[in-house]
Amino acid sequence: MPYRNPKLDRRMLLGTVPLAGAALLAGPAFPLRAQTADRQPARLRRLNWAGIMIEHGDAVVYVDAIRAGDGETVDASSDRRVKYALISHAHGDHYDPAFLLETMGDRGVLFHEENIVVDQRPLRLNPVAMWEPVFMPRSGADIVAFPVPASDGFGDHQVSWVVECNGKRLIHCGDTLWHGRFWDIGQAYGPFDWTFLPINGAQQDLGRFEILGAPGVLTPEQAVAAAQALHAETIVPIHYGNPTPPVYVEEADPEARLRMAAAEADVAVRIMAVGEELRW
Repeated sequence: MPYRNPKLDRRMLLGTVPLAGAALLAGPAFPLRAQTADRQPARLRRLNWAGIMIEHGDAVVYVDAIRAGDGETVDASSDRRVKYALISHAHGDHYDPAFLLETMGDRGVLFHEENIVVDQRPLRLNPVAMWEPVFMPRSGADIVAFPVPASDGFGDHQVSWVVECNGKRLIHCGDTLWHGRFWDIGQAYGPFDWTFLPINGAQQDLGRFEILGAPGVLTPEQAVAAAQALHAETIVPIHYGNPTPPVYVEEADPEARLRMAAAEADVAVRIMAVGEELRW
């Protein structure tokens, strides 16, 4: 079952304490904004591959958004004036600077963890430290995000993003491996309403990398374990369904295996097609 402490509701606690400093072992806690009757609804759309888009108030946020593939008609653009992007890392299937510039315009802001080296095309770049809060927009904080630790299967620097919006909390995990900081993130920021987790256990034979039997991305079973460590209610699987053997190989039947492992662990699964939305 998802973690719940009947004696101490973490959401209630985080709503009553000030923002802690980044010197905390697992990172700063952050308060939830008070709910009001006239608050605008929030919307989350599943984009291509690992991407999502979140809209609330004056903010539109793209996470790991790339251009749609052939045959897909989903348009990630929005008529909102304030646009932001978050990236987990700089691999081409998670970071598409030309698409972001086209989608956000020259006033859009890309937030990236300070150790991630990004393409310097004419995007407005804003590096942030691990665990540092990002307020979007700065004046209204309709959406608040934190970069938290992740682990890349091919040795590059990578983060996950904790996102707080309109009373709900989610985490987007890029294409991370299993790592021990899931426990810290779950303790510091959980429980999560949704976890966007990669599930394809990918391996690749390209350049200096070989297929050795060791997944470079979470497998379906590992994704369920990560959701449990994160104290997550629902897994939304991402980053699967596009193998290109023999160069890029996925685990067999990742979606079916995810459902089976999640059912055994009593964790919910929400399959979102490209273009499908959540509203709250």
